[in-house]
Parts: sequence; structure tokens; C-alpha cells
Amino acid sequence: MGENPRLIPNQLQKVACISVPIDLAGSSTQLAKPMNQLYMRQFLKSLNNKMVEKSKQFPNTIDVTRINQIKDFWEWDSQFTAKINGFKDAAAYYQASNALQFLGAIQIPTLLINALNDPFLSAGCFPEKLAKQHALFTFEQCSYGGHVGFAESFPNSQYWHESRVLDFFKSKTH
Repeated sequence: MGENPRLIPNQLQKVACISVPIDLAGSSTQLAKPMNQLYMRQFLKSLNNKMVEKSKQFPNTIDVTRINQIKDFWEWDSQFTAKINGFKDAAAYYQASNALQFLGAIQIPTLLINALNDPFLSAGCFPEKLAKQHALFTFEQCSYGGHVGFAESFPNSQYWHESRVLDFFKSKTH
């Protein structure tokens, strides 16, 4: 929404984002912590499977010989994401692609909801100061919710963030 506001269709009136790792470098570091090993292994397994398929689709362009030795996103993004997209390494990719740097340029009402107990999010994913200074950017942090959890009740599985987003879209203000 803030990276290139001129490309936003006029029909788009409001935007809501849930559990977004807007600080890529910080979130990558957060996911590499021992408490998140299960998530990291699952992510890497899925990404590795996709990259092996891509290497078959594009022979001699993607080197997957050491793919199973990669232990975290920094390594994975340096080996694949950065190279494929023309960046020197993961740090350069994270710097250029980090959503946090674009929030100030948002030009339509935007809601971001992140939970403090989201294991994927670093401190940089909680832009409270910017939200206080930006008339069109609303940031809400919750103590609980995990990564896109926000469950209000079981077994009906009603989710608070879904109601909050609908209220945001229906409101006359942001």
C-alpha cells in the first residue's frame, strides 16, 4: 500500500493486514530461535520441496545440492530468494523488501493487527509510534492471538480479527 501508492486501484477503499512480518530481518531472526524450531523445520521442508521442483523445471539454473543443510531463513533466502531476485544476499533482500519502510507512504485507510505472542514476529513488527503519527494507518496489537489465531470461542471457532476487520471496513472513518 505504501510501496507504490499510484498503482492502487481507485476501487480499493480500505485494507486490513493480519499477523504480518513487516520486519523481514527481525522476523527471520525470530523464527530461527530454538522455541520456533518446529515452525522453521516445517517452513523449510515446504520451501525445499518447492525449490527442488523449480530446479527440475529450470535445469542448471538453481543449485539445490546443499538444500538439506540449510537451517534457517537467512541461509535459505541468501541461497535462493536473494539470488533468484537479483540481491546480493538475504540482508539486501530483507532491506529492499521490508514492508516497514513503506508504511509511512500509505494513502488509504489501512489496519494492521499483530499479536504480541506471535512466534513469527519481532519487535520491529509493532509500529506503534508510526501509527500514532499517521492519520490513515491504524495499528492494533493484541496480547494473545499467536499467528493468525485470535480465537474467541471453541468449538465454534469464532475469530476476533475477522469481526474487527469487518467493523473496520464498515466504519465511516478508519
